[in-house]
Amino acid sequence: MFTTNKPNMNQDATVTDIINQLNKTVLTNVNTVVEPLVTLINTSNRRDVIITDLLKSLPEYKLLLAENNRLKKGVKIQIQEKVNGTESIPIDLLRQEYDIPSSQNIVSNVKTVKTNITAEQDEMPSKIHEHLYSKLKSWSLKLDEFSSTVTHNNPIYDDFNDLKVEFASLFGDLPNETVITVGDSEWSSILNIKTAKTLAKLEAVATIIPNETGDDEERYVDCDNCPTSVDCHKNAIHIVYKKDDAADEKTLCNTCFQDNENTLIKDGYKCDDWSIEDEDEDEDEDEDEDEDEDEDEDDSLNNKYTYTDDGETMLLTSGIPKNSEETVKTLEAQVAKLKHKHEEDDVSVEEEEEEEEEEEEEEEEEEEEEEEEEEEEEEEEEEEEEEEEEEEEEEDEVLSEEEEDDGTVDDEEDDVIVEEEESAEELEVVEMEDEDGNPLEYLTNDTENGYIYELLEGDEVGEKIGKFVEGEPEFFD
Repeated sequence: MFTTNKPNMNQDATVTDIINQLNKTVLTNVNTVVEPLVTLINTSNRRDVIITDLLKSLPEYKLLLAENNRLKKGVKIQIQEKVNGTESIPIDLLRQEYDIPSSQNIVSNVKTVKTNITAEQDEMPSKIHEHLYSKLKSWSLKLDEFSSTVTHNNPIYDDFNDLKVEFASLFGDLPNETVITVGDSEWSSILNIKTAKTLAKLEAVATIIPNETGDDEERYVDCDNCPTSVDCHKNAIHIVYKKDDAADEKTLCNTCFQDNENTLIKDGYKCDDWSIEDEDEDEDEDEDEDEDEDEDEDDSLNNKYTYTDDGETMLLTSGIPKNSEETVKTLEAQVAKLKHKHEEDDVSVEEEEEEEEEEEEEEEEEEEEEEEEEEEEEEEEEEEEEEEEEEEEEEDEVLSEEEEDDGTVDDEEDDVIVEEEESAEELEVVEMEDEDGNPLEYLTNDTENGYIYELLEGDEVGEKIGKFVEGEPEFFD
């Protein structure tokens, strides 16, 4: 918002005063708008320096520098060039070609290698960013797959959602979204670590710098035949050239290319789009010719023979002598081949149907077997329960019979009955000291005149070891 002071009514306003006031206002507003951006850029640059220093301090980077220095001092290569080639040969290829193991590649064992390098005419496409892009793509797919398992009830839902948004802002699919300033070779070692925490750290240290100017320059291309500026992201462009004259290359929009196509061909221009169309047309023509030949063969066979209701072959007399036995044999052989082919097709279809039916039957049988196994397990459990109940009933009957025969219960049986009655009662924990003064815990049903039991692990009741007599403990021998 522009703010100006009202001029004094007693003074005359001049153009210089108005310009100075406007300059001050514009300068203030520009400073307010640009200052946060400058701060962000400076912060990003400082973070870049920290990240670079951190990566250079890694042991892998130091080992790589040491290996490079050792190779520079220990390997001497004499290269004789025949052609001005731009393609370099890695040291690993030279080791494989001349059988030089890396362990023997030391200063005390120097080998002079002579080789001739020939450069190919076609340059190989650049693959600088393929490794990094594949890694980021793999990470993006894994992140999306894991996000489907994180629901709103998960305590990490908010943090994970922020992490996903941050990842998308750092590694977008479009080239003009972000620019990562760290080199590809340094990123590869970090991206091999497959943990969510490392991914979060990776996003925290990545640098984002908008890159719109370069993309706009490459996006719009001027047509050499008309004053049209073509948007390459939305419209097609065509490049025509002459083989011997690389300077005579033209970039045409779609309209100019179609209008001047015949003229360009006459002038000796070439275009990759024409070669692709010619290949497609040749393929279409080959397919049409094959189809025409098949139709002609079928028509010729249909004109020479037909089938009766009984399935027998009947020869037509048009164009074939009736007494020609060889022609009849030839046609019969062709008819037999056709019949055999149709039968094979029918058999293959029937076999596929039978295989599908067999698979379905096998699945049904497996399901039935699983159901039968479950039923058998249930029956076994029921039988075990019934057997346990029968054993308990038999024990009860034996005890009752012994009581009836004896008429009285022995002292041991009385103790068992008393113990069962006491086990049903509530027991309390009492603490007493042994002869050495160490505290020990026991269980009792009455601290005045009750029995004393051992306290086992898990708060279980042990054997009867004594009793209280008027509050004084007495232990059994």
